[in-house]
Amino acid sequence: MSVTHTHWLNNGGWSGIQVTSFLSLEEAGKIWKDESLTIAEWRRKIVNPQRGDIKTRWRAMDEFNDFMLKAWGGLVTQETRVGGTRPLMALFCQMDIRIIAPDSMSPKLWLGYFVNKVEWTLMTSFWLFWNINNTGGMMADTLAMLFKKWVRAITNIYCIA
Repeated sequence: MSVTHTHWLNNGGWSGIQVTSFLSLEEAGKIWKDESLTIAEWRRKIVNPQRGDIKTRWRAMDEFNDFMLKAWGGLVTQETRVGGTRPLMALFCQMDIRIIAPDSMSPKLWLGYFVNKVEWTLMTSFWLFWNINNTGGMMADTLAMLFKKWVRAITNIYCIA
């Protein structure tokens, strides 16, 4: 699994930073309450935090991973019920997970994760050309290997149910 923090640039493009360290939602919530911070300052404080002990950072990473795996597992289960076979999403997908935060319209909302968008297999082409730490080639190779295994596991590729 690879996690990348992406954000929109003023010039209309995107920028990304590979995430290697996590804040818990509780920690991020405390930073969010500092209304004097701009979005860029908030991002600098929450993406790849260097403060705190390693156990705290691991628990925060587990919190994120638990959310992501539960959401992914639910989507795979739903797609399996609809299609009658194991979906390609079970092998390879890109999930756009965002943080939802309180605002003037919903001030009592708790900081939390939500799935904004899911793309799988060939629909992840946008991410395949984006080469952070040379992961583009690795992702394409992984997809090719897993797709071959998936096709070989299907007894009749023309029969859905």
